[in-house]
Amino acid sequence: MYKNPNNGNNVDLSSITGVKQKMNFYVTSLIDIILHVTNYSNLMQQKLNLRMVIN
Repeated sequence: MYKNPNNGNNVDLSSITGVKQKMNFYVTSLIDIILHVTNYSNLMQQKLNLRMVIN
């Protein structure tokens, strides 16, 4: 629900045509970004651990 600060009316954004699809796209994109960053972080940690073992 979105409450309009100008008039106080509530609007269900998911009932507006196209908004639900955009919300799904944004959430999916955000999850992809988070997983990519997490995977990258894990790879960098493994690389760091490998360097410590070699040295």
